[in-house]
Amino acid sequence: MSFLQSFAAGIALFISSVVATIFGVPHPVPPITALVATSTVQQAISQRVPTATQSVTNQPAAPLSPPHIQFSTPDYRLFADSDYSQYVITYVIAGVLDSGKYGGYHLIVAYEDSGGMDTETYFFATKDFKTFILDDSGDSAGQTAQTYTAGEKFNTIAVVKADDISFEVPPRVIDEGNFALINEGFNMGNFLSLATASSAPVLASNSPGLFFFGDTSGSGWYGPGIPIAVETTEGLVFDYALVSKESDTYAAVAASSTLPTSDRSFYKKTDLITSTSTYENYGGAWLQGSLNQDDVVPVAKTRRGVQLYAFKATDNLTLRQGYGSTITEWVKESGTPATTTIPKFINNVRVPVPIPTFEQYVAQHPILFLQDPWGRWIGLEEMDYPNLTDGGKGKPVIYLYPTKTERVSVEVDPIGGFTKTDPAYHNGWDVMATPDSVLTNLSDGKTYPYLFWEGGAKGIVKTPTEGFVVAQAGIPALLTDKLALLGLNAKERADFISFWVPRLSKAPYYFITFVPKSEMDRVAPLTVTPSPDTVIRVLMDYKALSAPVSVKPLQITTPVRTGFTIVEWGGIIRD
Repeated sequence: MSFLQSFAAGIALFISSVVATIFGVPHPVPPITALVATSTVQQAISQRVPTATQSVTNQPAAPLSPPHIQFSTPDYRLFADSDYSQYVITYVIAGVLDSGKYGGYHLIVAYEDSGGMDTETYFFATKDFKTFILDDSGDSAGQTAQTYTAGEKFNTIAVVKADDISFEVPPRVIDEGNFALINEGFNMGNFLSLATASSAPVLASNSPGLFFFGDTSGSGWYGPGIPIAVETTEGLVFDYALVSKESDTYAAVAASSTLPTSDRSFYKKTDLITSTSTYENYGGAWLQGSLNQDDVVPVAKTRRGVQLYAFKATDNLTLRQGYGSTITEWVKESGTPATTTIPKFINNVRVPVPIPTFEQYVAQHPILFLQDPWGRWIGLEEMDYPNLTDGGKGKPVIYLYPTKTERVSVEVDPIGGFTKTDPAYHNGWDVMATPDSVLTNLSDGKTYPYLFWEGGAKGIVKTPTEGFVVAQAGIPALLTDKLALLGLNAKERADFISFWVPRLSKAPYYFITFVPKSEMDRVAPLTVTPSPDTVIRVLMDYKALSAPVSVKPLQITTPVRTGFTIVEWGGIIRD
């Protein structure tokens, strides 16, 4: 059911537009609705995560408000001139250090982005914003601080010394009853998202001095659990994953061992009691924001007593999409349409089994739901069948987010015409759209999550020469960061990444870039009625490389999503 999943995010987020003043967005107080959250399970997220398991017994939180995170220019010129010719450097004011030698100093985070694989994050303390102390306590900044005294890396007029500035690192494990929050490190993506978000979904925290933020976009990912951003009183944001205490992930953390990379199950069949399911693994956790108690029925419990539910209706859009993206698309992409079997995990070994009908697939409860400690519905999918399509079509899909449910007409006129559309295109699409982009096609009465089209003449798109060069293993992190900058929310990023990453796997390196909206408007004019307030159009192009090359970073201006919003993403398939 990979249309609900995304690959793990990286810690770097590239900010391309620099303004001439200091500005910041204070975190609002509840009620709050939306935050674009990213998360990562990559091994090198941060070396600041405590190595030993630490548990926190929840206590009533102090009545504090999270610090204001602010983007900051003018440029403090903390780096040597040579760095400014290689990197785009972003400064962010986090908060004020609570204690230690530099208690009362402002905490500054600097991020260098070369547009490729070479990215770094640095932490500084300053009292007057004129002289700065570089943190050298063993994170990524400490690794580069060896050149500090020689002035090869830093501007020694502004950066007067390197020292351990002792900022707060939250615990490795936060206890949440039958669940646990696992600290996966400082997360530049969430850090900058909280700095730019006009609103953020605050979750109740019983951990003194820690502020929890969630993601209500309904996205999923290929990590062990649901991502939650945790902000400290000093304004740094750490990425946590909500996992089951019955999972291998939690067991590994409790034993202070390395997180499992091949087994990312939230629950296994052996964790369940009173279950009729034959699926051995459930994972790919996502937030199911639109679910109500009346939509589900209890079907199983875990050994710790967590109630699991399945859809009451056995024929709905989510189940149909799940069957299509796993069973139907596997048959289609396997290259053998006449095949009668499909691989499936049995006793942890994939063996060929008869291709199930939709009714057989649903009867075994391929999707389960539970409620997390904050009462949010979490979806889990079976992970036994292979997944090839992962989220949709490679070429443009269009999401519609009106401010209220209303009738919307959409027309696209690509140069070269269409080769395929879904639903059928009759001089345009005419749909009833909800604010969550649930689209009811008025010509056939069917429901869709987005509008899909492919086509256009080959060779007509002017592809930028600027972009990003990345090793194949770094593609999920790079796409997560750049798509967030391009304005895609977590659900949209999940759909994009889970389609594209499997297809960018044939070369050790890739050049990746994004066609500007103006070029999309030229080659495929888009008309929407009523007129939207925000239109985001993302088209990726790429080139396989045998070795890394030097390219100029693509400058990205992040759009602000307001009012009736249209989002379109796609890519140019080169192989």
